[in-house]
Amino acid sequence: MTKQDLQEWNKFVEPVAKDHGSQMNINVSSGGTVINNFTINSTEANAIQNEIGRKIEQLDEPEDHIHRRKVMYWYQAKFDPDSETGNRAIIDDLSKKSMKVIFENNTVKEAMLHPSEKFKSSGTSWHMS
Repeated sequence: MTKQDLQEWNKFVEPVAKDHGSQMNINVSSGGTVINNFTINSTEANAIQNEIGRKIEQLDEPEDHIHRRKVMYWYQAKFDPDSETGNRAIIDDLSKKSMKVIFENNTVKEAMLHPSEKFKSSGTSWHMS
């Protein structure tokens, strides 16, 4: 399935997902004989939309799991170069929740936690703890 297919299915079940008392009945028949009968209630439609959302995220995620050119902002930073915990960031394009930041090496970590003077705002003091 393509991303567009999934988005269309998402729209297809959306009216049922939004109306808690509704249901969708789908009948598949050949001639006058019913081959399959599907009934989808609001709870099932919500579950379908959740699964579609996960599948769309998987399609959007690069195969190597390396994301480039995404805006990241710090949620929590630990300035200990030896610490493996405490460094978390939010990248809205990937998730609304904070994620663990894994640095390629300590040089990158140092550069991200202590940016160059040219990136510091004049007259404003920024502190992270």
